Amino acid sequence: MRFWNRRFESRNFGVGVLGLLALIVTISLSRSYYIDIFITMGIFFIMLMGLDLFIGYSGQLSLGHNGFFALGAYASAMLTVKMGSSPWLAMITGIIASSFVGLILTAPFIRLKGFYLALVTMAFGLIIHGMTLALPDITSGAAGISGVPKLRLGGIPLNTDFRYCLFVWALVIPIFWLCLNIIHSRIGRVFRAIRDDELAGQTTGIDTTKYKAMVFLLSAVLASISGSLYTHYYGSITPDGVSIFLMFELILMLFIGGRETIWGGLLGVALIKGLPEIFVGLRDYKTLAYGFVFILVIVFMPGGIAGWFTKLAKKLEAKLFKSSTSASETPSTVIKLHKQADMGSISSAPILEVSKLKKSFGGLLAVNNLDFTVDRGEIKSVVGPNGAGKTTVFNVINGILAADEGSIKFEGNEIIGLKPMQVASLGIGRTFQTPRLFGHMTALENVMLGRHKMTKAGILEAAFSLPASNSEENLIRQNSVDMLTFVSLGNKAHLLAGSLPFGEKRLLEVARALALEPKLLLLDEPASGLNDVEKEIFSKMISEVKRLGISILLVEHDMNFVMRMSDKIVVMDYGAKIAEGVPSEIQSNQKVIDVYLGSLGKIIEA
Repeated sequence: MRFWNRRFESRNFGVGVLGLLALIVTISLSRSYYIDIFITMGIFFIMLMGLDLFIGYSGQLSLGHNGFFALGAYASAMLTVKMGSSPWLAMITGIIASSFVGLILTAPFIRLKGFYLALVTMAFGLIIHGMTLALPDITSGAAGISGVPKLRLGGIPLNTDFRYCLFVWALVIPIFWLCLNIIHSRIGRVFRAIRDDELAGQTTGIDTTKYKAMVFLLSAVLASISGSLYTHYYGSITPDGVSIFLMFELILMLFIGGRETIWGGLLGVALIKGLPEIFVGLRDYKTLAYGFVFILVIVFMPGGIAGWFTKLAKKLEAKLFKSSTSASETPSTVIKLHKQADMGSISSAPILEVSKLKKSFGGLLAVNNLDFTVDRGEIKSVVGPNGAGKTTVFNVINGILAADEGSIKFEGNEIIGLKPMQVASLGIGRTFQTPRLFGHMTALENVMLGRHKMTKAGILEAAFSLPASNSEENLIRQNSVDMLTFVSLGNKAHLLAGSLPFGEKRLLEVARALALEPKLLLLDEPASGLNDVEKEIFSKMISEVKRLGISILLVEHDMNFVMRMSDKIVVMDYGAKIAEGVPSEIQSNQKVIDVYLGSLGKIIEA
């Protein structure tokens, strides 16, 4: 665990260094005009941290968070100036309003992706901006609201730049620490999994919609806080200050500074807000300069400035600490997790029952009145020509596709109509024809995501890095290391999944599926693309998985592999079952030979 302890310590050290630097800068600029810039940097850095969680880590795209900034800003201005409320009450009201609006928007927004999400969030931002102009009796229209009072801490008014700067950065540092803790927790892993492959995340039992809503709300709250701080510092707010151009500027800061780093936003706001103020002569050319800098960063530093430094640091760390992951000498955890010791107490009924299953795509009947069962501890293969409907069957079982007719029962319970995450939570794991890994995450993190449903730490426990959350993390980390050892990838734990050779990607995907503690494992063409040595390794692993009491449903075209590994075989053609039996029966079935095996049957016999 030394590797992970070192990362935790370095994270806390980094937060401490940032806090010390902020204090030094604040004191150094206490009598300078530039303290205003430093305050502005802190205010917008809070909002950028939320945007980084939503855009950088979760891979969503918003162009409307200026709307949440406006809600916080105008709540503070209207309640204090027009109603005489306490500034703190006004700020809290703004946060509640942003949370409420964000909650309403999650239902229609979160199911959208890419440019569709960007467009609807932009529309939200435009609507809020339009309301600041269209409701002059409430918002004072284009003139905005002025005379917003300063905040007070107890009896101390924050009426000087020095005091307000200390206050803002006293908020920034803990928020920075909380965000870092979140992204290094089970919740942060889910955010990154959503970015890499949301469907794969769902097949590991993760409710991705819930976590997308969570990160959306979190980013909305941080935007609202920024808006309130901004208004109380400058003493006024106008529609121009919350327009869509603010959002474009924030996106620019995030991408130049470096998304998916949290601290990259600070570099971005320093460049965009700070440099034009320091170098006054640049003000007239700042838009031109922004364009050139943005192009240069995107072309030569796709991850932004902070991303480039982070990548360099990881390379140095890899050289200094080549292997610091400790695995058990024998993967006893795997045995403990999966071995069904008292097999006599387990029902003799099939674990999976597929009955009269039909699925069509337009006029094409992909699955036609299909019946078969999978017994407990059995390896059953489904074979047939390309286009026979084998993967479609997997997708219907898995909840990715909805069946047109028929029944699928798992341990006696109907599962048709369930979502992939619900099917996975029942104990059905799967792999895909082409491995669907979280390519920008390490092999270890991929397997830890497979164990997500066994963990319970919530957002507050993760954010504050509470002992229960840390203990849970340490436990699943060691379990996941054992899983990797089980599939002969123990020494690849800290490599990015996307960098692994194809055969090792296959093994990693199986390890992630096993981490789910499945009772039934769906393997979709696992031997495809493997050489003979890799197939032999894979065969031994599947045999070991069966020995652990896990049932396996296998789709595969390599008939030598199928005949060697299978207890029984189902043969499909044009969506229908044409034969079922033990390998020797299938091999000698004339209809199967005519439709699928052909001369291959003789090769298998030999």
